[in-house]
Amino acid sequence: MEQEEIITAAVPAEVKTETPGHHARTAHDAVIPGEPEDRAIIQRAYRNLLKSFKTPLSKLDRNDIRAAFELAAEAHQKQRRKSGEPYITHPIEVARICVEEIGLGPTAAICALLHDVVEDTDVSLKDIHAQFGPRVSLIVDGLTKLDGLHDSESPQAENIGKVLRAMVGDVRVVLIKMADRLHNLRTIKSMPHHKQLKIAAETTSIYAPVAHRLGLYKVKSEFQDLCLKINHPAEYHDIAQKLAQTKRAREHYIREFTKPIHEWLEEVGIPARITGRPKSIYSIWNKIRTKHVKFEDIYDLFAIRIILDVPPHEERLACWQVYTFVTDCYKPIPERLKDWITSPKANGYESLHTTVVGPEGRYVEVQIRSERMDDIAERGFAAHWKYKGVDGLSKQKKDVFENWLNQVRETLENSDSGSAVEFLADFQSNLYSEEIHVFTPKGEMKILPEGATALDFAFSIHSDIGATCQAVKVNNRLERMDYVLKSGDQVEVITKKNQKPKEDWLQFVVTSKAKTRIRVALKEEKRSQAEFGREILERKLNGFKVPVEDNADMLARWFGFPNRMEFLSAIYLGQIDLKELKRFRADGVHLVEIEEKNFKPEPEPVATEPAPLPRIKPGDKPQVIINGEPGSYYKYSFATCCNPVQGDPIFGYVTVSQGIKIHRTTCPNAGHLLSTYEHRILKAEWGNVVKADFLTNLVVTGIDSGPGVIKELTDKISSLGINIRSFSISGEGGYFEGRIGLIVANIDQLNHVMRALKSFEWVSSVVRED
Repeated sequence: MEQEEIITAAVPAEVKTETPGHHARTAHDAVIPGEPEDRAIIQRAYRNLLKSFKTPLSKLDRNDIRAAFELAAEAHQKQRRKSGEPYITHPIEVARICVEEIGLGPTAAICALLHDVVEDTDVSLKDIHAQFGPRVSLIVDGLTKLDGLHDSESPQAENIGKVLRAMVGDVRVVLIKMADRLHNLRTIKSMPHHKQLKIAAETTSIYAPVAHRLGLYKVKSEFQDLCLKINHPAEYHDIAQKLAQTKRAREHYIREFTKPIHEWLEEVGIPARITGRPKSIYSIWNKIRTKHVKFEDIYDLFAIRIILDVPPHEERLACWQVYTFVTDCYKPIPERLKDWITSPKANGYESLHTTVVGPEGRYVEVQIRSERMDDIAERGFAAHWKYKGVDGLSKQKKDVFENWLNQVRETLENSDSGSAVEFLADFQSNLYSEEIHVFTPKGEMKILPEGATALDFAFSIHSDIGATCQAVKVNNRLERMDYVLKSGDQVEVITKKNQKPKEDWLQFVVTSKAKTRIRVALKEEKRSQAEFGREILERKLNGFKVPVEDNADMLARWFGFPNRMEFLSAIYLGQIDLKELKRFRADGVHLVEIEEKNFKPEPEPVATEPAPLPRIKPGDKPQVIINGEPGSYYKYSFATCCNPVQGDPIFGYVTVSQGIKIHRTTCPNAGHLLSTYEHRILKAEWGNVVKADFLTNLVVTGIDSGPGVIKELTDKISSLGINIRSFSISGEGGYFEGRIGLIVANIDQLNHVMRALKSFEWVSSVVRED
C-alpha cells in the first residue's frame, strides 16, 4: 500500500520452467506457487506491477521486489479473496497503485507486497527485518493492525492512530494505506452490503480527508465517487448516465471555448496544454444536494485547465499573463477569482481559479497552473519531494507538508490526554475544513481552518502562548478569546504568567493542537489537585490507621466517581463531605462499611461496553431482521435522528443501555457510527411487509406564488391519502421553504408523495430531511 520507486517499462516475455510443487519461474526469476490457472492470473498481475516502473531498477531493488513477491505469494498461497481470486493479487495491485498512480518507488512496492503477511500469515516482523532490513520492517509494522482490541472503545480509532504514528516516522505508511483502501473499494462488489457500508463510512470519515490533506486529489475523488456508489447507488448511476449523454456536446463546447486561447498561447510562445474534464460525480451530487438544484441547472459541470510548461521562477508571471488574456477574451465573475499561487492551500495546492462567461452565456471555471503545480495537485505529497531542491520556490512552498507533519507529530505526542476516539475526532476536524489566512503583528502569516478562534491562533504560535493567553486584540480591537477569525485578520495575543487553561476553552477551540494542549494542561492540573486531595484523605484515614493506597479505589466507587484521580481531585475542591467516612470502620488495612438501616449501596461502575443484547419473546411477524434473526427476539427501536421508513436501507447499532437502534444507512450519524464503532454494528433488513406508520420529514422549496401555496401543497398530499403530522413554512424575497412531517407506510409511498409535489411548476426541490 505504499510506493517509492521504479522498474523497467520493457518487460521480457515470460519463459516458464516447471519446478516441484506446482511452482513456475519467469524470466524475472520469480517463483509463482499454485495451480496453473492461478499462476496465469498472478503472473499477469506481477507483470503489470513491473511495467508500472518508469525508470530502470537497480539490481538490488529488482532482487528485493522479487524476494518480497515470492515471500508474499508463498505466505498467501492458501488464501483467496471474496471474489475467488488468489489473495496475492491484492498486494500486487496495491504495489502497482503505489508506483503507477501515487508515484512511489521500489521500497514502497516491497512494503505493499508484504503489507498483509504479518497480520494474516505465519510470517513475523522479525522475519521481515532479517530479510529486508529495518526500514521495510518499520513500514510493514505500521501497516499491521493491532491485536487484542476486542475490549477497546473503538478498534478502528486505535488502528488509525497506529498508522498515523507510523506515518510521522515514514509517510509512505499512510500512502500505502491509501492504495490498499483504494483497491479494496474498487473490488468491493463481492462483499456483503452491510460490510460495504462500513468500509464506505470509514473511507468517507477518515481516508478521504487524509487523502485531501496529503494533496492526493485523484485518490480523494475516487474515494468519494466509490463511496457515493455504495451509499446512493441510484443517484450515482443517474448522474453518470447524464454525464455520458452530454459528453459529445460538452466536448464540442470545450473545443470552441479553448480555440482562441490555443491560438494566443502559440502566438506569444508559452508552451502549454489545455484539458477539459467534467467534475467528479460526487462533487456534482454534493452540489445538487446542498444547492437544491437539478443536474441541468449546474453551470460548472466541467473545468478548463491550462497547464504551462515554464520554469519555477517564471510560474507566477506566466499564470497571471494567461489569466489576463482569458479575462480579456471572456467576461470574468470577479468574486470567483481564487489566488492559490500567492497563498497556497495547506496541502500544497497551487493554482489560479476564475469563472468566466463563455459562449452561449454559460459559466466556465478556468484553472491556470504550471506543470509542477499540476503534478503536486494530482499526486500531492508523493510529488512534493521531486521539487524540494528546485530553485525559485519559497521556503513556505517547500516546507508545506513538513509543517503539517510537525502538527500531526505534536498532536500524537499529546494524544494520551484523551481516548483514541477523542484523538481521532480532533485529528479529523482539521483535515477537510476550508482555510483562512491570518497574520501576527509582525506580518507573519498563519494558516488556520475555517471557524478557528483567536485562542486557536494563540496555540498555533506556541503551546505556552496559548496556555497563558489572557486576552486578544484583533485588528487593534480587544476581542473575546472565542472570537471567530476571518482571512486577513491581524491578531495580537496578550499573555499572563499565572494564566492556566480552563475547561470551557474546549467548547470553542477547533484545532487539534489547541484541544490536545488544553486537555494535557487540564490533566496536569487534575493530577496536582489529586495530590493535594490525597494528603487531605491521608490525614482523615490516619484516624482509622489504614493506608490511602488500599482504600482510595473503593472509596472512589462508593462516592460515585469513575476513578481515583477524579475522587481525590474532588476532595481538594471541597466537593465531597468526608464526614461520610463515619459510615466505615477499620478491618485490618481496609475500611468496611458499617451495617445499618441507611445502608448506602456501592454504585456500579460506569459501563464502557454495550449491555448484552436483551432477548424478548418472538412475535408472529418480525418487522426487522437483525443478524439473520427476527427482530422481535431483540429489544430494538427506530432512531429518531433519521426516522427509517419501511424499505429504507438500514443497519442496527447496539447502544450501551437502550438496546438496538435501527438507523438508515444515509443517517447523518451513520458515517461516525459505522467507522468508529464497527464492533457494535449489526446487519439489519426489513422482514415481512406489515401495516405500520412511519414518521418522516420533507423539505420543499420553490417560488412563492402568493396566497394558496400552503393549500395546494396540503391538498395534493391529502389527495394521496397521506396524513400530515406537522407543517411549517417561511418565505422571503419571492422564495419559500416548507417543512412537512408525514405519516407514511413505506418508502414507495414516500417517493410517490415526493414525485407528486415536484409536479408543481413553482416547486424547485423536494428532499427528505436527514
